[in-house]
Amino acid sequence: MPAGEEGDIGVKGGLINPVVLGTSSKTRRDKNGWFLTGDRGRLDETGLLFVTGRGDDRIHRGGAKIAPATVEAALLKHMSVREALVFPIPDPILGERVGALVVPADGVHPNERQLRVHAAMHLSDFMVPDRLYIVESLPRTA
Repeated sequence: MPAGEEGDIGVKGGLINPVVLGTSSKTRRDKNGWFLTGDRGRLDETGLLFVTGRGDDRIHRGGAKIAPATVEAALLKHMSVREALVFPIPDPILGERVGALVVPADGVHPNERQLRVHAAMHLSDFMVPDRLYIVESLPRTA
């Protein structure tokens, strides 16, 4: 891709482990041997790579496609939730299930059951997180 233009990120080379890369439903090998990571990005004029997002961040649960942002928005409607992060959990039958990390608001102590009941009031059943973890903070990168 020309510098500044966004596209799919692919990796290739002797240090790439095809066994590891091939285990995710989000990775695949193209016809020229590149492993497509499922991420999107762009190169600057010097060749530096900037990751700009995911090509497909949906969770694929048994044929249903779930947008993590939709589940996060439902969880954030609960007064005790300050932050939420939704992610796929591998499942041998359904492909993926819905997982969520929730950071409680200051001084509030929600429990998993309360948050799942709340989510069920705002989402279709298949979108309600199968696993919900209450954590002190969300992981961050630069």
